[in-house]
Amino acid sequence: MGKHRGGKPQRGGRKDGAQDRNGPWTTFSSSDKVNAGFEEYYRAQKILPEAEWPAFLEILRNDLPLTFRVTGSRAHAETIKDIIKDVYVPTMLKVEVEEKTYGPPSQIPWYPNELAWQISAPKRVVRKSEPFKRFQRFLVGETEVGNLSRQEAVSMIPPLLLDVQPHHQCLDMCAAPGSKTAQIMEALNPHHLSSSGLLIANDSDYKRTHMLVHQTGRMPSKGLVVTNLDASALPHISIGEGKTLQFDRILADVP
Repeated sequence: MGKHRGGKPQRGGRKDGAQDRNGPWTTFSSSDKVNAGFEEYYRAQKILPEAEWPAFLEILRNDLPLTFRVTGSRAHAETIKDIIKDVYVPTMLKVEVEEKTYGPPSQIPWYPNELAWQISAPKRVVRKSEPFKRFQRFLVGETEVGNLSRQEAVSMIPPLLLDVQPHHQCLDMCAAPGSKTAQIMEALNPHHLSSSGLLIANDSDYKRTHMLVHQTGRMPSKGLVVTNLDASALPHISIGEGKTLQFDRILADVP
């Protein structure tokens, strides 16, 4: 059995059990987003002219858009997408909050089959606008049953680049909290059909492995194995006749 790192800070200084950007639909308090040490360090790198610094910092202080995916392997994925487009989007075409107008959710253009979406309106607008609040309640309910997944846009890219096919044997070495794992599972089981593919989702941290099990439990699959091991020393897996399992695709999103 591999070792686990209980209680050790994870990416971005998070402790085990802390909220993840790819996790639940939770509203967080805002901060002033000023860090003198950060600014001093990157100014010293001379990555851009001094005159461009104010605009650069302003962009960095903008909130990331809220992004999510429709679970493409579900038989009713198109229905969920149509509900978003035909029922909710029309109610948010011109939402006015504090004398400013905000647009509706929009599709992420590079994600296949129009299944990924983003909300560019700030969190305070979502909290104050009844159309956005109704849509958020819809998102929460559909996420709980596995029809949607909260996931940063940048996190969606690696599984797409892997080009996973239904027959592939895959390894996700540092899988928690499981958003990319879920995306790989969708590729292994297109249209909710059973396939011969396999995904071993591993994480070395025991508590985060529980989070991984919860995330993947929304989309049960006979081709999923969750392990709690040190990915740098994974054991060989025997598949009979003196052969060991070889992987077609390996994802390592290392903390």
